[in-house]
Amino acid sequence: RANTLDTLSEQLGPFTNVVLWLDVEHAEMHALRGARRLLEAGQILLLNVEVWDNTVKEIDEFLRGYGMRQVHEWGWTVRDKRDLIYQL
Repeated sequence: RANTLDTLSEQLGPFTNVVLWLDVEHAEMHALRGARRLLEAGQILLLNVEVWDNTVKEIDEFLRGYGMRQVHEWGWTVRDKRDLIYQL
């Protein structure tokens, strides 16, 4: 079983003023759900997340619920994926 970002923050942190880069191949929402406490506390200030086209809407809605907004998009044009940068 994998640790969540929230659990790692408790064990190794606390993590504050976090810049996070997620490239987890189809597990983006799992990773983000595992960072809910960090997101609620406003500790993730900047996030780069590699997304697949079919997950963009879900990820965007989830992050906006924590006050994050997309500020840039870059990356891949093949295989229906790209990177989105969010900022608190």
